[in-house]
Amino acid sequence: MLLDIRDQGKRGLRPVKLRNHLLVLGWNDKGRWTIAEFKADPRYKDTRVVVVAQLPETPVTDDEIRFVRGLPSLAETLDRAAASGATAAIILANDEQDARSDHETALVAAALRRVNPTVRISAELVAADNREHLRNAGCDAIIDAVSFTAGLLVRGVQDVGVPALIMHLLTSDVGSEIYRVAVDASFFGKPYREYVLAGLDRRHTVIALERAGETILHPDPSLPLAEGDVAFLVAKDAPV
Repeated sequence: MLLDIRDQGKRGLRPVKLRNHLLVLGWNDKGRWTIAEFKADPRYKDTRVVVVAQLPETPVTDDEIRFVRGLPSLAETLDRAAASGATAAIILANDEQDARSDHETALVAAALRRVNPTVRISAELVAADNREHLRNAGCDAIIDAVSFTAGLLVRGVQDVGVPALIMHLLTSDVGSEIYRVAVDASFFGKPYREYVLAGLDRRHTVIALERAGETILHPDPSLPLAEGDVAFLVAKDAPV
């Protein structure tokens, strides 16, 4: 009986009963790296991960990572993955070389958004022209791997050291990272400059501000901070 249960889990036939988990919808060569990077962040090392893909069996060997077999765009599949209780989702392109994969990604995002309106969705984009299509489908973050890679390659010859710095900031297993944090209420009404200087004393560097959904790079130093403001900062450890 135990072997039957394990085999069903390996083949993705058992529904999961989880909350506050991460969904990985679809699968490609980036899948294992994506999960490893997510789990490398100490803030999320205990977060459960559920892979949902149309594969004959689980693509991962870690028994702690659950697998649900099926099309991620179907409500029945999402229900078996407990999608309504998930906190976040990462949608991987079905074919990284085929722009039509973006349309499949949009279908997955729209289906997920219907069952979980508040889930945070990050999606892989194949063709830059399809960005608005994915945004309209409900994706919060849209990652254009081709443009990102091209930008790093160009920076590698224009500004030596920039690609290494960016990769250093984007990986969770070493060095400093970029964090998104709510501005502390004690700074409401005070100038942005004061918040930046206070951050240096706490060994983190403020690099941008988010207000009303808009990211502001290089804010006016005299800009008064307000309730709802969010800061992006670089720090070795997650701010407390």
